Amino acid sequence: MSGRTNYYSHNMLATSEPNLFKSDIHDGMDSNKTAVPKLANNVKALAWVGMPLLVKIAGILNRGSGPPSCAHVCIGGLWSSDPNFTISSMAKYLRDCENFDGDMRGDLAFSEDLQHPLLQALHNKPIFEKTFLNLKGRRVEDFLNLEIPISSERPFTKLPPTFYIQLDNSGKDNKNWAVMAFLSELVTRGVFKTVIASFFIVGHTHEDVDAFFSKINRVLSGKHVSSISQLLAEVHGAEEKKSLPWFITEVADYKSHAKPYHQPFTGIRNPVAFKFTMMDNRPIYQYQLKYGDPWLPTFGNTVWKRRDPKSHVDFFVIPPPDRESVDVGMFEKHANAENISTYLKAYIKHVKSIQEKTSPTSALLSMDQAIGDYWGKILKLLEKGWPSNKGNILKEGFWPRTNHGTCFKRPSDMQHSVILEQDLLGREAGKELEERERPFVGSVLERGMESFTPVLDIHPGHMVIIQPADDFVPKNVVWLARAVSIVNREANTTYHNHVKVNWYRPKHKVSSIDDRGRYQNCMRRNQEWEKDPHEYPENETWILTQYVLVAVFRSAAL
Repeated sequence: MSGRTNYYSHNMLATSEPNLFKSDIHDGMDSNKTAVPKLANNVKALAWVGMPLLVKIAGILNRGSGPPSCAHVCIGGLWSSDPNFTISSMAKYLRDCENFDGDMRGDLAFSEDLQHPLLQALHNKPIFEKTFLNLKGRRVEDFLNLEIPISSERPFTKLPPTFYIQLDNSGKDNKNWAVMAFLSELVTRGVFKTVIASFFIVGHTHEDVDAFFSKINRVLSGKHVSSISQLLAEVHGAEEKKSLPWFITEVADYKSHAKPYHQPFTGIRNPVAFKFTMMDNRPIYQYQLKYGDPWLPTFGNTVWKRRDPKSHVDFFVIPPPDRESVDVGMFEKHANAENISTYLKAYIKHVKSIQEKTSPTSALLSMDQAIGDYWGKILKLLEKGWPSNKGNILKEGFWPRTNHGTCFKRPSDMQHSVILEQDLLGREAGKELEERERPFVGSVLERGMESFTPVLDIHPGHMVIIQPADDFVPKNVVWLARAVSIVNREANTTYHNHVKVNWYRPKHKVSSIDDRGRYQNCMRRNQEWEKDPHEYPENETWILTQYVLVAVFRSAAL
């Protein structure tokens, strides 16, 4: 299966079953094509003079519930170019999908809560009206004719349980430990039950999102874009169905948030896809080396550190759920402030030269004066700098509100549910033991057959057939292991009603290593067995006895 076929199959699932699946693609546009201010034609006075203000646009196309397309517009050089922007963009879009009410205006609605002086100066309602809307005889209030009525109350739409995300195969922005940790944390928080991240191999293009960027480029070509607000409007109108434009004003410091808790992530370059899910309260990831291959390893690895590295089932150390995410903080001065200042001075001089040639009665004179004042104010801010906002709590929050109830359970969270589950197993075992010890008089044939009770009937050396949780693998798939301990029946202990096992496989080679092909021909005569060398962790783990279907003593070579 090719990566493109895989991507479009995910889109079909999300389109046909939006309550179960969500499929997004996230990619970035070349910032040189969206730099502002932008003139309709090349001007000799601005050639080789500094550089304009580079603007990054992250495009998101969605299949499923929520806005069909979205553009996150961010000023380059105000934040570090690292995964924090990618993560913040994805988190914002998931929150927007939860709260989507049909309003496609985004930041063209001009909320008045921008706190940073530079951002206030850049996203400016009066300059937008003078330089863009007045030419069309419009106002901000009637700029959009929405087909979908806007609700007075913000709705909440729960995100579906399965999330497919297609990303560019870039180690700097996407394929790195921080993005992997974020996707895993979406699962540990219960936002999704399963997250599958896919990456196109080098040389393959994201044709639909690239087409979206091509439309933006075509709309901007041959136009004078004089402000960030106008750029938002042009991006919004690039597609017939309109896209949701947002001006990014804060970037979460997710790397600092997750760094104390993640363990080194190795071998990330080769896989084409990663799958994140929960297994027996373990936040795991699996990978595919080629599309269509089985997910490996069978029992998964984890992004997060263990509280006790020597323990196989101890709780993981993951970021606390109540921890507030903070702003990574804009630089106290633009990274390219000097070059941009040089360009803006030349641009303002060019605009003034046009004013001198314009008739005093022309409406264009007022527009040119407004443009000069707009960029003059921004020039002063770029030269002066601004106080740091690093460490501020994010105004918009960070995490989506959806919770499917499958989130990671910490020791304090698990105590009550574990006690109830263990009490139930203990009561069932107690009843069975009472039946077995009850005196019986009569023929052995008259006595009913004892039922298999894992808590009582598993002993060291038994081969056990294990049915894993239904939400982890398809039904009718079993795993084979050998018990190396008795069942721990000590109440109020971590492994109460668990048995320690080693994973085994037949010594003969099989044609498939997936769960269904692992044990083919395993019951043939003189079959020899071996410990499975590929399983994690270290081929030994504790299993809750409720997952054991049967235990059989086998004397074959092990």
